[in-house]
Amino acid sequence: VGQRHAVLYLILLAVVFQALIVLLQLFAPQIAQYWIPSDSSRAFGIFQQPNVLASFIATGLALALAAFLLPGFSLVQPRAEYWRRCALIVALVVLPMVLVWVQSRTGWLAGILVLGLFVLCFGRRYSRAVAISTLLVTGGAIAALVLWLGNDLGGALRYASHSGSNYARFVMLHDTLAMIAEKPLTGWGYGGFEYSFQHFRLAQGLSTQGVGIARHPHNELLLWWVEGGLIALLGMLILVWAGLKLVARSRL
Repeated sequence: VGQRHAVLYLILLAVVFQALIVLLQLFAPQIAQYWIPSDSSRAFGIFQQPNVLASFIATGLALALAAFLLPGFSLVQPRAEYWRRCALIVALVVLPMVLVWVQSRTGWLAGILVLGLFVLCFGRRYSRAVAISTLLVTGGAIAALVLWLGNDLGGALRYASHSGSNYARFVMLHDTLAMIAEKPLTGWGYGGFEYSFQHFRLAQGLSTQGVGIARHPHNELLLWWVEGGLIALLGMLILVWAGLKLVARSRL
């Protein structure tokens, strides 16, 4: 158990480190640019992709909630436990703020799902801790939203339009489903989505304009289905079922 907790804390520490990089990229871009060069005004952390960064931050939020809520993470020494909880309180405020400022809808959805599942699974068993953590997370998110909407802080928090992304994702979804309809059983080959997608569109007389070079259909189930066919899809559905079983067990 101790080794497992140590690994989880290391992941959480890495997430906090990424959050600090995001804050530097937003509010001290000269320092961040010298350290982690980027050709974009948005905060990407070291991932150079906002959705990947936001998913990582949401993972850290889940770990911080688990460490704050579940008694199995508590330390025996009172002073060490006090400082551990103080650090987790800071994380539960800062991580939602960063998640809002990254402006990734995938990250927003992941953060809402993480908090909602913790409330659903542990709301009755640890009602006081769940109430406190919910206030911390929502308070951090609302504070970030108020700062963002009320004042862009010298241009650091300009709104990133998603209109182009919406169109590109619709095209990817439409054409990925068309590819699946053409080869639903065998798929188009593992690791070949980027190549197959472009050539599938070219065969229909369509270009990559507005879509770019698509390396992923932005849906993991569709990716496995379009590349590996029905067998790969069934494998992913088994993993989803196993994950739902773990969530159900946690409520017992």
